[in-house]
Amino acid sequence: MALSNLHWQTKFFWNGRTATLEEQAIIPIEDPLEMNLSIQEAVARLQADPTYPKLFESAFGSKEVTPDYIGKALGQFERTLISANSKFDKWIRNEVKLTDEEALGLELFFTHPEPSIQLRGGNCADCHLGFLTSGDPIGFTGFHNNGLDPDIKLKNGLMSVTGNAFDKGKFKPLVYETSPSQLPTCTMDASTL
Repeated sequence: MALSNLHWQTKFFWNGRTATLEEQAIIPIEDPLEMNLSIQEAVARLQADPTYPKLFESAFGSKEVTPDYIGKALGQFERTLISANSKFDKWIRNEVKLTDEEALGLELFFTHPEPSIQLRGGNCADCHLGFLTSGDPIGFTGFHNNGLDPDIKLKNGLMSVTGNAFDKGKFKPLVYETSPSQLPTCTMDASTL
């Protein structure tokens, strides 16, 4: 998932399993599919580096490196990753006009198809809600099952957090860092999550 604009989110990871950036920052360190490093080893490596204890003292008032301080440092860094000046952002602020092709892409992005009246649309905005395009920034409203997988192949997704069988196969949509009119076709495959 993209790390930009997370400052305005409260549910992290595809299934929303953490509520703070500090929690979210620590999990990839130990995850075997990501950094595969115990938090104790990360602490030891940072503590042994001549640079980091001084930086931790400057930030936290102590040269001691702790998992809590690592999470806080990474969480604060992630809050600085803001995408606010893309062409889409400028269009929202009425600073630029979209090209004809971009306007068609935007229409496709926001149009819900209705076959009974032969209305075609990408249906993207049904999941990618709001200006951050990542769903509800506060609750689980923005988590969706995109309908690409048969029920028998659905991953647990949000259900692993809520315990509600209705949430099986629901995931948080991506945050787009560019204009929705320039996006590729949605091909999210839950089997890769």
